[in-house]
Amino acid sequence: MVDQSFDDAFNQTVIAKDLPNVRWGRIDYLNVTYLTTKWAVWTGPYLLIATDRGQTLRFYKADRVRVSSDLIRELLVEDAGAGEGRDGGGHRGQ
Repeated sequence: MVDQSFDDAFNQTVIAKDLPNVRWGRIDYLNVTYLTTKWAVWTGPYLLIATDRGQTLRFYKADRVRVSSDLIRELLVEDAGAGEGRDGGGHRGQ
């Protein structure tokens, strides 16, 4: 469910071209143990908002709410509006 919502949010953003500073990615928890250990992330999925060139990280546990493509985009659009001039990216582990 989260994977499909993530893909749909990505596709909607590509079409809308409204989040040019957002970078999308996925992390494989089993194969990227350096990052998951550094971030103390042991189970997924998480939505990660990285701003200030990756110096500020905010994690959202994606199993706490019903994640939809609209929710992901709303979160990113709000963050982009609050972070004018910041280098931001959205990343989500799977």
